[in-house]
Amino acid sequence: MLAFLLVLCALGVLTGCLPPSEKDLAAIDYAPKRLDDGWEIATPEAEGVDPDLVARLYYSAARMETLRGLVVIKNGRLIAEGYFNDGSIIQTARLQSVTKSFTSALVGIAIEQGLLASVNQRMLEFYPEIAEMITDPRKHEITIQQLLQMRAGYPWEETHPDLWAGLLSGHYPRLIEHFPLVDDPGTEFHYSNLT
Repeated sequence: MLAFLLVLCALGVLTGCLPPSEKDLAAIDYAPKRLDDGWEIATPEAEGVDPDLVARLYYSAARMETLRGLVVIKNGRLIAEGYFNDGSIIQTARLQSVTKSFTSALVGIAIEQGLLASVNQRMLEFYPEIAEMITDPRKHEITIQQLLQMRAGYPWEETHPDLWAGLLSGHYPRLIEHFPLVDDPGTEFHYSNLT
């Protein structure tokens, strides 16, 4: 990812990528600030990354209006960290979409390690405590693959305030039954945080 951002910057695709002076680069502080959260800290040099490129990345990142923070990890070690536009180390944000990406990667790892048989397993195999409460027979057919593809048939929660409130409640298993399907599983894409 770091290399990709650096290439975009070098090509001028990212805004704020005007070449910095040596003085500008020397003033960039990207030293990691985390000390008690379990990350091992290292320098870019120790992990084989050119510190000049990291400084250029942070120089450009500081000029992007929508970027709040940038953390660079290499070989499992934190090598750079910086915050911009009122961002901070303690600022939190909704992360549903990024969580979806991690979840799909973890499903792949679970299959590789034999913890899941395949993406064709049915959702309700993992919720036996509510399976008998499900009255819509289509919900018994929903697979992990359909969940990962957002083709389970559940609606986008922001289409109705009750759906959004249910999602924010954090009690997801009961929502499997309470949220109505708007399409048959596997047929249509619907962005869905519950899915």
